[in-house]
Amino acid sequence: MQSATAGSLLTSGVGRRVLKLFLVAAIVPLMVAVSLAWLEFNRSTEEGAERRLRSSAKVYGFEILTRLELAADKATEVARIADQAGHGQLPAAGFLLEDFVAVWRLGDRAPPAPAFAAVIKPSLADREYLESGETKLLFAKGTELVMLRQLGDGGILAFHLDAPRIWGPRELRPFNTEFCIFGPTGDALHCTVELGGDFRLPLAQGTESRGNMFSELEIGGATQFVALWQLFLDGTFTALPLDVAAMQPREVALQSGTIVGRVFLPAIALVLVLVGYLSLSLVARSLVPLRQLTDAATRFAGGDLASRVRVRT
Repeated sequence: MQSATAGSLLTSGVGRRVLKLFLVAAIVPLMVAVSLAWLEFNRSTEEGAERRLRSSAKVYGFEILTRLELAADKATEVARIADQAGHGQLPAAGFLLEDFVAVWRLGDRAPPAPAFAAVIKPSLADREYLESGETKLLFAKGTELVMLRQLGDGGILAFHLDAPRIWGPRELRPFNTEFCIFGPTGDALHCTVELGGDFRLPLAQGTESRGNMFSELEIGGATQFVALWQLFLDGTFTALPLDVAAMQPREVALQSGTIVGRVFLPAIALVLVLVGYLSLSLVARSLVPLRQLTDAATRFAGGDLASRVRVRT
């Protein structure tokens, strides 16, 4: 007796019921497992993007700190030369002054920008800190950097930093990664990409938690992944921390996951096809004896008493 085909077996009542049970017991759990694996894979990809961006922000933050410390060393040397020269006389332009837009002695002349006058008024605590021989960092006009250094006669020198030299050239930054430096008030001190004049860093999270911020922001009509790293300046310059933000377009940050996904999804689809084909073949083969018994019973009922069913053990 010839074996019935899988198609004819699965179109029978018993075959359809077996097929439904197979779909419930095999395909559905497999699809659920694949969906959970895909969600976990996406989460891991985002965590990897966060680590890379935060690492880039940290590296850039240390570069800024190094330049600030170098500028502070130059300010210290300028103050020493002024003390030796007497009357607060400053050295001529040269290597020591290349990091500064302007240098002046507080009280001797007006600062280079009128808004500085309202900011550069050292408090009693600032004067005590300067008397210990340290350098104080201020944020004037929200976005300008000014260092203060005390002279031997008690006077104070103000150094208006050349911001582009502190932030560094854009060409040294990682490819497809933009950076922004935000001051204590959330104002953007420097950005390698245009954010819009009214863009400010959200401060609702608080200073302690902003360093762990990782979120998606709409910038320039594109979704950006943004990771923050806080550059603490309290111990070096008694200044509030700066927030260093590294950002990438969402599709760039998740590019590694996209590449893997192009392989993962077709592979899962192939596994489903193979499992389905092999399982349906086994189900069809398991229904062959039942179909043979049904055919034999039909022949017996029709009067063919010589009909036999071959039993294989």
